[in-house]
Amino acid sequence: MAASDDEILRLATQRVLARERFFSHLVWFFFLNVSFFLLNLWTGLDHPWCLWIVFFWGIALFLHFASAFILTDLRARYRPEAIEREVRARKGTEGPAP
Repeated sequence: MAASDDEILRLATQRVLARERFFSHLVWFFFLNVSFFLLNLWTGLDHPWCLWIVFFWGIALFLHFASAFILTDLRARYRPEAIEREVRARKGTEGPAP
């Protein structure tokens, strides 16, 4: 099943937008965490609360990275095959499983 030009354009646009959103998230992550660190430095580092923010927000940032770069590529690679299998199954012509 070949993808149409419109479908290719839609998928490419989705991938570019997902990556742009990630880089925006990354900029906010650094800007705000530097601000939190400076605030924590100003209020005293005896309780480094800013590290908790960096840790948990860092996990969220990693998941966003995986979604924008890794999972997008995997979905693009395996989605056409899965769609083709589903179409064959719906038509009742399911061949042998790969």
